[in-house]
Amino acid sequence: ESRPRAAQAHPWRYRLLVRTRCAVPSDRTSEPANHACVQPRPRASRVTSLPPILLVTCGDPAGIGPEVVCLAWQRTAAHGSARLRVVADAGMLADVLATRPGLPALTVRRISADDPRPSHRGEILVTPSAARGAGPAPVDAAPPPIGVPSALGGEMAAAAVLTASTHVREGRAAAHVAGPRREEALA
Repeated sequence: ESRPRAAQAHPWRYRLLVRTRCAVPSDRTSEPANHACVQPRPRASRVTSLPPILLVTCGDPAGIGPEVVCLAWQRTAAHGSARLRVVADAGMLADVLATRPGLPALTVRRISADDPRPSHRGEILVTPSAARGAGPAPVDAAPPPIGVPSALGGEMAAAAVLTASTHVREGRAAAHVAGPRREEALA
């Protein structure tokens, strides 16, 4: 037999040694045909890639979506493990922060979709959404009145979702989280 002499005397020790130091199947019932060890892989060096980009959309700007996004932005611990971005109109978010009570004091910064900077709690990073059917042109309309479903609010919500989905599909972002939308505004 091709096994070392010590392995013939103590077969269970040999199998344990082979399984822990070599790339051998862990199935105890199968015996590998060749007992030669595979060289262990060198430890991977520390990965220096950036954290993934996570896109968040606010949903209908007349609803509670922008408020929820602003509150969650300040309170989340996800800034350490992902680069968060809000896909929306920067002016709409600045208006929401200025006019709706109880929201944190956050700075709104408009950035491009491929901006590598990390996110943090004090500054919302906003990637503009494209107007439906208009290519990369941002939607810069005044926000619709609070609490009133409108075609404009539906258009802004749909444009943000389409923009975020495009970024994910094209590999510029890892995932997309959608805010609440009103079905009647999307019709």
